[in-house]
Amino acid sequence: MRKLASLNSFSVGSYGSRADGRSTDDSQAFMNAWKAACASSGDVTIVIPQGIYELGPVKFTGPCKNVHTITVNLQGTLKASTDLTKYDSADAWVVFKFINGLRLTGGGTLDSQGSSAWGGAQCPKNKNCKILPVARVLDIYLHLPKGCDKKIYIYLSASSMHK
Repeated sequence: MRKLASLNSFSVGSYGSRADGRSTDDSQAFMNAWKAACASSGDVTIVIPQGIYELGPVKFTGPCKNVHTITVNLQGTLKASTDLTKYDSADAWVVFKFINGLRLTGGGTLDSQGSSAWGGAQCPKNKNCKILPVARVLDIYLHLPKGCDKKIYIYLSASSMHK
């Protein structure tokens, strides 16, 4: 028997992502899935199935007022666009901001394609080079109320860095 998806589960595939590993920009599909999930209520999951998704800069922003937890289940590979005209100078590639109850799970991969972008900056030869936007792979902004005594743990695995 096939398990039905939860009403609070939003797959990026349902919002038009192609996951073809080519130059198809899946950013809008990701943002549409985020907007639907953020407008939902309760415990919410965004599913990023296996596949290779090309993304320009994306900003997942809250608050998600009626959402208790929002889980991003990354099973596939997110691949940064190497078209640097898509980025503002201060942009990170993937940003999570003003979100309560955020969980990142799934064991997928964030591939910033740094080696493709860094070639144009000549940073090993020029110490005044500008930091490229894809050098900032993931930004997570944490805003805690004054007097908050909760501990926050963020675990990032770098097992496949610098291949």
